[in-house]
Amino acid sequence: MNKIALCMIVILGVVAVGCNGDSNPENSTAKNKAEQEGLTPNASNNAARNESPSQSGDHPQENAPAGLTEAEKAAAAEEANALYREAQGLIEAEKYEEGYETAKRAMAKYIVAENDLSAMMLEAFDHPPSRVQVMFNMGDDERDPPAEGIMRPLSFRVHPIDSPQTVTVINFEIARSEGEGISAALGANDSEGHANLGMLPLNSTYKSIRDAVLDLLDNSGGE
Repeated sequence: MNKIALCMIVILGVVAVGCNGDSNPENSTAKNKAEQEGLTPNASNNAARNESPSQSGDHPQENAPAGLTEAEKAAAAEEANALYREAQGLIEAEKYEEGYETAKRAMAKYIVAENDLSAMMLEAFDHPPSRVQVMFNMGDDERDPPAEGIMRPLSFRVHPIDSPQTVTVINFEIARSEGEGISAALGANDSEGHANLGMLPLNSTYKSIRDAVLDLLDNSGGE
């Protein structure tokens, strides 16, 4: 192949790559901001953990069937992403329990898809002087609750409205023994270790957990 032909191939390849990019810089900026905020299914939030509980303290499990094809896994992932967005929309409309149940269905589909997304952000809102992000955790302990130990279905990341720096993470925690949930509480980890911030009913709803966290923030001056 002569040098002229080779140069033409390289030029055509560069043009093709450029055409496949996002030609609208504003669209790219908006998409990146949404993913950084955790408000799209493509945004993986590894810093904090959250999820909401069913009455037994467990999530329904949907283990991946053996021998799924890549196409079947991809289809399950697409369904999971759609359910994730649906859950966010329901919670934004203050249909909290329906949104929570939809998030559980999304996690079940992520398990089938063998997708290791660690958390879903269900909502983010201002509660002056703080901003709160509510995370539905999908770590190992949430996907497959331990027979003995602690699972943390929901995490509330709290930071000042004018700063993205997280200052507090309040978890909804479920203690498990002999394969069952036995107690529930709000808790947080700090430099001195773990702090129990108050017991809650094991069958607490999403809204009741959310309200308990906001009460804590109000009583602590929003910190």
